[in-house]
Amino acid sequence: MDRVAVWIGDGVYERCVAGVVRAFEQIMAEMVRVCPWMTGDDLEDLRRVLAAHMAMVGGEDVDVVRRADGLLRLAQRADEVGDRRRAWVFHDWYQWACADVRGEEYHSPGFPEELAAML
Repeated sequence: MDRVAVWIGDGVYERCVAGVVRAFEQIMAEMVRVCPWMTGDDLEDLRRVLAAHMAMVGGEDVDVVRRADGLLRLAQRADEVGDRRRAWVFHDWYQWACADVRGEEYHSPGFPEELAAML
């Protein structure tokens, strides 16, 4: 038996996938906790954005325009409800997604001190 068959046969792959799913759901749960204003539509946007991000990190091709659209909607919703910290984060992530669409590298300006002080 080759090494790949042994590796997969030991359940390592399945445990890895289960760990990624667990981490994903923990992120979703934390966002629900810190963003009680999120509606079902907002959570669906967030789920799609996070899934696309994780797929990109894994080397998969994703619809970067759809990812950017979801981030813009989340930034606008956060702004509408007065959640300035999340609005900034989603907008910054949106700017990164737009750079991806253009094939450019993105350099975040860094989280503003006045928002960091809002803890």
